Order: sequence, then structure tokens, then C-alpha cells
Amino acid sequence: MCLAMVLRFKRRKVLDVWLAVLFGVSSLQFLLKPFAAVLLGSGDSAQAYIGTTYAALSQSSGAMLLIANGLLMLLIIVRDAMAEITARSETDTLSGLLNRRGFEDRADRLLATTMRAGLPGAMVVADLDHFKAINDSHGHEAGDRVIRAFADMLGATADERAVIGRLGGEEFAVFIPGTNLPTARLYAEGVRSGFSSISIANLGPDRRVSASFGVAALTEGDSLSDLLRRTDAALYEAKKGGRDRVCVSDPDAELPPAVVTHGERRQGSRQRD
Repeated sequence: MCLAMVLRFKRRKVLDVWLAVLFGVSSLQFLLKPFAAVLLGSGDSAQAYIGTTYAALSQSSGAMLLIANGLLMLLIIVRDAMAEITARSETDTLSGLLNRRGFEDRADRLLATTMRAGLPGAMVVADLDHFKAINDSHGHEAGDRVIRAFADMLGATADERAVIGRLGGEEFAVFIPGTNLPTARLYAEGVRSGFSSISIANLGPDRRVSASFGVAALTEGDSLSDLLRRTDAALYEAKKGGRDRVCVSDPDAELPPAVVTHGERRQGSRQRD
């Protein structure tokens, strides 16, 4: 039963496979005991049994398997606990998305993998329009609902391989591996259109929400910082052009100052609100 449970688990890792192997060996050892008793002899009495080769093999192998199973299960518990702690430290509690650190760590690794494989990739950065005004007029609870609604829409329409994060405040980012610029733009346009058409509780029927988007394609030699700089430049154009729109990065345009990762704020990219 334990072996079947491990094998049915879809996201098996190395330790899980070894645990399944040990469960299988333990089951096999139990099934072979009667045959070993017949072949080696188990003694005519309890006292005689203690001195048999079968008793020595049976007891020692059973003890070793029991200890090995216990230690391996303990390692798996520790591994899963550490993974949960890491996941919590990288998750934004309000939106349920990755926070800035979690996004940068995962996007950086995925970007490197994408580059090594010679695949296309794209970054989408979004910023909620007039978000401060929503907080000021309707309160932070209403602002929280707007953030959750936007985060849900980003996740619901994104490629399953995408890394999605809330970088802070009303700013979000999506890195999509294996996707070209036109496809990434269609994704951003879909989110923009869908978000602008929804109604948020307690905002009133006349209060329309919207977001601006910047999109950039991954180019040869890009770092995560480079890609975010170009995407930010496109987002700045969307804000400057009237908001509630998607702008695509111009690779020949002058870039704003470099992106500073891991919690430090990007400067010189665009105006807020």
C-alpha cells in the first residue's frame, strides 16, 4: 500500500524513488520469508529458532530495512518542511504569486535554461493604473481586492511554464519561456482587455480598473536585469501614452538605468500611477 502511494505521487523526487525501492524490498523480504524458512530451516522450537541461520538473516535484514525506511522517511519530512519554508518566504501573501525575491530567483534560473536550449522567451511587466487613487478613495481593502483580481487573471491566462510574480505594490511581472514576442503581446492584450472589463466589489459601477503593460523579447546574451530594463522601458511608454495599453520594447531605444534586483527598487524606468 505504501509503495503504491509513493508510485502514484506525480512529483516524485530522488528520495521518493528510493523510498519506493525500500518499500518494495521490504515487501519482497516479507514474502520470501516462508521459502527461506523451508530452505534454511527455522528450528523445531523457539529456542532452536534463535540459533538458526534463518533467524539471523531474517532478524538482521528486517532491522536494517526498518532503520533504512525510518531514516529515509525522516529525510523526506525534513526536505518537504524546508521546501514549504522556502515557498512561504518566496510567496506574496496577498496575491498568492511569487514575491520579488522568489520571482527573480526562479525567472533567472528559467531564463538561463531557456538561453542554453536556444529557445525564445519574453517578459511582460504590468502596472495597475491609478492604484493609489483607488486606495485613497475606497480604502486598502478595495485595493487588495483589485490586486487579487489582477493576480488571478495573470495566472489563469498564462502559459503553465510561466513564472509570475508581484514585484511590489501594484507592479507585476511574467517571464514566459518558449514564447515569442507576438505571442507574449497577445497574452498581455488578453489580460489587459479582460481586466478592464471586470467589476470589483465596492468600487462602484463607474469605477473602471485598468493596467498598463510592457513586453520585451529575450535576446542573445540577455541577463534578467537586461530583459527587465527593456520591458520597463516599454511599460514607461504605455504609461506615458495614456495607460490601459500594451507597448512592445524597442531594442534600439535608450534604456533607463540598470535594474537592481533582490528587493531594491528599480529607478528611472517610469512614473507611478
